Amino acid sequence: MISVIFLGHLGELCLSSATMATSFAGVTGYYFILGMASALETFFGQAYGAKQYHMLGIHLQRAMLVLIVTCIPIAFIWSFTGHIFTICGQDMEISSQAGIYARWVNPQHLSLQPPPMPNLIFTGAK
Repeated sequence: MISVIFLGHLGELCLSSATMATSFAGVTGYYFILGMASALETFFGQAYGAKQYHMLGIHLQRAMLVLIVTCIPIAFIWSFTGHIFTICGQDMEISSQAGIYARWVNPQHLSLQPPPMPNLIFTGAK
């Protein structure tokens, strides 16, 4: 929320391009990875209930490997966000700025760091 406020002070172009890039990143990356990672709850519950504690680490390692491999094509898609928006008929300036913003968000995605909003939702629900 704070970053959106700061972007709003920079101008309409910055705000609109960053908002579009963030929405695109959420749909194509963050929430996709979050959904895949949520499957761990089931595996952890089964392993813990069966008293197979060694399987907790194995499931975690396998999930991290699968998530990192999944991040590679998503990072490739994010690298071409500007081109994808242009092909979809978006404004050329907004598309190019959104592409730049998405490229700068890529390292956060590859570190498997979700955006702050889902973290707030899940910590507030506990």
